[in-house]
Amino acid sequence: MRVWHGRAPFTAEEKARVLDWHRSEAHYFGLLGLRLVDIEPGYCKLELPFKREISHGRGIVQGGILTTLADSCIAHATGAALRGQERHSTTIELKINFIRPATPSLFTAEAWLIHLGSRTAIGEAEIVNEEGKLIAKCLSSLMVLPDGREKVSVP
Repeated sequence: MRVWHGRAPFTAEEKARVLDWHRSEAHYFGLLGLRLVDIEPGYCKLELPFKREISHGRGIVQGGILTTLADSCIAHATGAALRGQERHSTTIELKINFIRPATPSLFTAEAWLIHLGSRTAIGEAEIVNEEGKLIAKCLSSLMVLPDGREKVSVP
């Protein structure tokens, strides 16, 4: 795992709080079947098991689903680095290269924060299949914003 040197790793208690928050707030993870495997400030690891509902013809995972996996992984790595700072981030640009078809497998995304400034962040993610073969590589720019947003209640 590459380490971002902007902040010390979570304590066991901090990591438990982050995981609890994630389970209660990241609703789309359940829809897609995404699983949070590990998270530290500037780092995140997610898994996506293959299921027919995320594929198109010939059993290949739809590219937008893989883009969501990469974007989510980078966003969580960034959010973990911002934890406790009353700031949040939102993606403003994302580039993804698809290296090979995502045929049925367990997909793992790992993301690393490259830069965290007062207004922007840069992160990268790699998605591999269960054989360790590179499926996609992503680079993302995020805007860092003050956490003055209202909590929205969703039914």
